[in-house]
Amino acid sequence: MLKLKVLPANCGDSIIISFNDGDRIKNILVDGGAGTVYDDILKDEIKKIKRIGQKIDLLIVTHTDTDHIGGIIKFIEDDFLNNCIEEVWFNSWTNFDGKPVKLSHNREKISRISARTLEKKLLKMNIWQNKLIVQGIYRNYNKAKIMVISPNQNSLEALRGYLKSEFQISEADDRKKKIKVLQERNFKENDAIPNGSSIAFVFEYDSKKILFTGDSFPSIILEGLEKMDFIDETKIDETKKVKFDYIKVSHHASKYNTSDGFLEKIECNNYIITTMGCNGKPNKETFARILKYHEPLNIFFNYKTAKTENIFTSHDLKNYQINQTYLEDNPEPYVIKVC
Repeated sequence: MLKLKVLPANCGDSIIISFNDGDRIKNILVDGGAGTVYDDILKDEIKKIKRIGQKIDLLIVTHTDTDHIGGIIKFIEDDFLNNCIEEVWFNSWTNFDGKPVKLSHNREKISRISARTLEKKLLKMNIWQNKLIVQGIYRNYNKAKIMVISPNQNSLEALRGYLKSEFQISEADDRKKKIKVLQERNFKENDAIPNGSSIAFVFEYDSKKILFTGDSFPSIILEGLEKMDFIDETKIDETKKVKFDYIKVSHHASKYNTSDGFLEKIECNNYIITTMGCNGKPNKETFARILKYHEPLNIFFNYKTAKTENIFTSHDLKNYQINQTYLEDNPEPYVIKVC
């Protein structure tokens, strides 16, 4: 059994990976959304896990943006539930020999304050090894494996010292644009430093392979896939590509985080989108770019909103193979049963 629970985390990410491993179920929690997400839904999910004698075997905090770390801070502060965490992956302040990370984002000094708050609490709990999580790190379970493909050393080095202020820019609404017009646009990669430090990883279970991207840059993801031998450049044509059963699309399907270069090297038809439609995301341009390389396009939105329901025109749906699933409507809400 392998299932993903893509929680309704407002503008952010919070995903629980649950899988059979030997004689018990293991759970990996990836991010916690903003702080309100913990009270709204994540707390109840953790209670359910604890009630049936399970644990959070691995907590992965991909990076320090508020829409990923806020709910995790509240989880760590909850003494009744935080004792079910076995291990934490998190890149923060003292990973860099105590040198400060002073970063402003969303008009808040989130990396300096939130990251420092979280790491102090994790150090007291003795569940954080305080080691850099970087390309090449991996973890083997009985039936599963996690391989880290982002960040690389350079993107982590960018977090040293004082960095210029970063502000979240609302991305323009492109829903009325024709897919062919969007496909002709040149790709420009995201350059926000917090996103560049995001942890991305491949999760393998039996024959299934899923890519979790956080808010990572496509160039770093592609570099990591090549370094970890998922992509073999010595082969030719289609054999160079790596096949994924699902991909959690980077940065809530921002047009700056899914490149042609990345899409040319993969095979995948199933794409998970985590957002309720904030800051202009998801961008239709992202889906147009995917359609250049992969059809049918099966999109799994965790939210049904005015933005996600109307991102395609009737012309788009008539001329392209696009299938949309809203996970909140599933018999088991927000759950994808992979196998």
